[in-house]
Amino acid sequence: MLNTERPDAWEVQGRGELQLAVLIETMRREGFELTVGKPQVVTKIVDGKVHEPVEHVTIDVPEEFVGNVTTLLATRKGTMTDMVNHAPVGFVSNGESRRVDWWGCVPNS
Repeated sequence: MLNTERPDAWEVQGRGELQLAVLIETMRREGFELTVGKPQVVTKIVDGKVHEPVEHVTIDVPEEFVGNVTTLLATRKGTMTDMVNHAPVGFVSNGESRRVDWWGCVPNS
């Protein structure tokens, strides 16, 4: 929790939507009145360059869905770093992507 210009307000930082959802629900149950704004990525400046969180992704998927997974990763600006064929079970794909690019991603059922 960080202080703000207002004495009755704080800035809360967390690692992901679930952690913030649990915090918000706990505060609501304890009687706090709160307003929640749009999430923002927490960045760090290291050696003059801006760095932001990156997710390392491992996906184990049957062969018929490899194209869909690759497309989803590409549309979310991710990179695939490795793909291993575990025939006949399927493929294991490893990659990475910025965390912000996955906000609101809901896989099709």
